[in-house]
Amino acid sequence: MEKRLTMALNKGLKEMGEAIGITCLTMYCARHSFGSIARNECRFSKYDVAFALNHIDPTTKTTDIYIKPDWRIIDDVQFKIVSLLNLRKGK
Repeated sequence: MEKRLTMALNKGLKEMGEAIGITCLTMYCARHSFGSIARNECRFSKYDVAFALNHIDPTTKTTDIYIKPDWRIIDDVQFKIVSLLNLRKGK
């Protein structure tokens, strides 16, 4: 199931990339760009970036069982990145 989802996302990203002149746009590229922008330009912590990318940290795996996820963190990361990209687009 996950493999089919990734294939469908890659197909859609490829079509979007071709429409805007970006060749070889894939989910891997999108996640890499998202993580780099979130950390380096928006200044989110590595932990928040990992959470937004749905990464599991083996060193905090047990702790995470006891902490209710705050999905607003992901919303904040995504909102700030989209806002930054929209500002760039307007220049």
